[in-house]
Amino acid sequence: MSREKTIPYGFCHCGCGRKTNIATENSKEGHYLRGEPRRFLAGHSHRIIETIEQRFWSKVQKGHSPNDCWKWASGKTKDGYGTIGRHKGNIYVHRYSYELHYGPIPEGMLVCHHCDFPECSNPKHLWLGTHADNVQDKMNKGRHNSGGRKITEKDVREIRKLYVSRRVTYQFLADKYGVSLECARRVVLRITWKNIE
Repeated sequence: MSREKTIPYGFCHCGCGRKTNIATENSKEGHYLRGEPRRFLAGHSHRIIETIEQRFWSKVQKGHSPNDCWKWASGKTKDGYGTIGRHKGNIYVHRYSYELHYGPIPEGMLVCHHCDFPECSNPKHLWLGTHADNVQDKMNKGRHNSGGRKITEKDVREIRKLYVSRRVTYQFLADKYGVSLECARRVVLRITWKNIE
C-alpha cells in the first residue's frame, strides 16, 4: 500500500499530519479540484517531513575528533549562528543541540560557547549561563566591545609590551588590533586575560 493511501482525507499527503486547505480553483497539475481539500500544504508537495532531530543530524558536520567543533551546513543568521525550523519558528542550532543532549534549558538561561564559534553545536563546547555570565566570558577572552574581533594570547602580550614602553596610547592599540578602546584598556590593566603574562 502506498504512503498516500494511508493519509486520511483532508490531510497533507507528505505525512506531516496537518490538515490542508480547501482549494478555491482547479489545479493545472491535477493535484486538487475546487471545493476539495488540497493534497499538500504549500511547500510540502511530494516530500516526506523529517523530524527536527533527523534534519539536525543531516546538517551537522562533525570534526575528526570528539572535541572538534560541529559546523552547521544550513541556514545561519548574519552573526553566524546556525538556525533550524521547529514547530513554531526557528531555533538556534546550539540551543537545540543542548536540549537534545542535556534536556530543557531553564527559562532565562543562555547556551554559551566555550569555543566562541557561533555555528558550533558540539555539546562538549556548550554551557549554560546568564547574560551576565556571557558578558563576563567575553570580557575574560578580550572580546567585549571589540566589534567581534578576537584577540589572541600573542596579541595580549604585544599590547602590554607596547603600552609598557609608554610609546603608545590605548587608542593606538585599539586601532592597531581592531578592538575598542575599552577592550585595549582592559587588556593593559589586566582586567581581562589575567592569566597571560
